[in-house]
Amino acid sequence: MLQMSIRNVAHQIVQHELLGKGREKEGLYLNFDLRMSHHTDRGSYDQSRGLHLLYYVHPHGTYVTVFASVTKSPFATLRDVKEWKHECTHDSCWRDINTFSQVYFDMAECINSALQKNKLDAIAPKDMHEYNSFGRSGLYEWVPVEVTKDPEDDRNYRRLVKVLR
Repeated sequence: MLQMSIRNVAHQIVQHELLGKGREKEGLYLNFDLRMSHHTDRGSYDQSRGLHLLYYVHPHGTYVTVFASVTKSPFATLRDVKEWKHECTHDSCWRDINTFSQVYFDMAECINSALQKNKLDAIAPKDMHEYNSFGRSGLYEWVPVEVTKDPEDDRNYRRLVKVLR
């Protein structure tokens, strides 16, 4: 079966829609519905999350700023995101944020904890079933944002984002 990872889909959208075309006060919002499960003769073990990513580039800029948020509900929308975590601001590191694998392994750990509570053996994450799709907002959406430097960051690297809706 042919597959494409969520990470690669996000990279392709950002590369096509944002790089070299940044917008003054708009960010590129992506929302994914992530699910993982394992089924045994003693029951089903399921986890799900919403992965929210916000990419920003100043017009004619080369540095991509990435913010991420993970929600417990895969049905959460942009309005449900309470806090954004600054992942990076760089011309190439934006492709390597750890959020994708963190969510994956977090869901796998929750499933293994449930298996062990029921006296079943833990399994490798690769042996769990995954189903990932775009969230309720569709492929992507441009949203009004305000990106500022974090005044508490002495290194002048970290950014803060405010979605203006």
